[in-house]
Amino acid sequence: MNGIYSFTGTEVFQGYILKIFHVNIIYFVFLWSAASCSGVRDVKGPAMMKSPSEKYFISTTINSDKNDRIHYLCVILHLYDSENQEIDTFQTAASDRMKWASGWMKETDVLVLYSSDVGTSAWKIKDNKMVVLETLDDDMRNRGSELNRNKYEK
Repeated sequence: MNGIYSFTGTEVFQGYILKIFHVNIIYFVFLWSAASCSGVRDVKGPAMMKSPSEKYFISTTINSDKNDRIHYLCVILHLYDSENQEIDTFQTAASDRMKWASGWMKETDVLVLYSSDVGTSAWKIKDNKMVVLETLDDDMRNRGSELNRNKYEK
C-alpha cells in the first residue's frame, strides 16, 4: 500500500470513542482535583477570621463523624490565639445543610453565628474559652443577619 493507510468505519469510530474518553477522563480528573482542594473547609466562608482586638482567630469546620447522630454535618467553631494555637472548640447545632454564616462583632471579641435552622447565636471570649451568650441584643441579631446577607446575597 505504499504508505497509504486505509481505515474501516469501525476503526474510525473506535478512535473517536477513545478520543472522547480521553478528554472526559482529563476533565473528570481536573474537576475532582479542584473539588478536593476545597474540601479543607470552611466550604462557605473564610478559613480564619481575625477578631477586632486581633487577639484571636476563629475558623469553622463541619462535623463529619457519622457516629455523632446529633451533630453530624453541623458547624464546629475553632478558637485560636494570636500565635495560631487552637485554644477552644465549640460544637454547634447549626447544620451545614442549611444557610449559615459566622463572624465577629465589628468592635468587640464576640463571635456571632447565623443559622437558618437554629437562629443566631453568640459567644464571648473569657479566659481563652468561648462562652455562650444566653441573651442576644439587637446588635448581635442584626450582625447575624448582615453576615448572612454578605455571604449569600452577592
